[in-house]
Amino acid sequence: MAPSDATAKTRRVYSDAVYSFAAEQLQHSESSLHVQAMLVAKGLDEESAADVVDQLCAARAKSHDASRRRRMWLGGILCVGGIVLSVVSYVASSERGGSFAVMTGAIVYGGILFFRALFNDES
Repeated sequence: MAPSDATAKTRRVYSDAVYSFAAEQLQHSESSLHVQAMLVAKGLDEESAADVVDQLCAARAKSHDASRRRRMWLGGILCVGGIVLSVVSYVASSERGGSFAVMTGAIVYGGILFFRALFNDES
């Protein structure tokens, strides 16, 4: 029993020039269909052009997800770290008297960074 074309589809590798050209066009906000058409105009068949664009889009999505997770971790660590340091400072000052520090910058910036990444805001 032969596997279907969908399950047996192997990942093809194209020249660096093809990937570079397509990645540059995608980076310049060209639509994936337009980039596919440009690759076909440069000599690739339609299936190969679609495969190149699909591979680049998948790699971009994977990279974006990893970056998003890093920003969420960093924001969470900053926010929680700011809260912990503020509580420690308060407890220490209440035991010996005097002033204490509230790490508002770390708390606010960490919270903003975390929630922007959580809700997928690019800025």
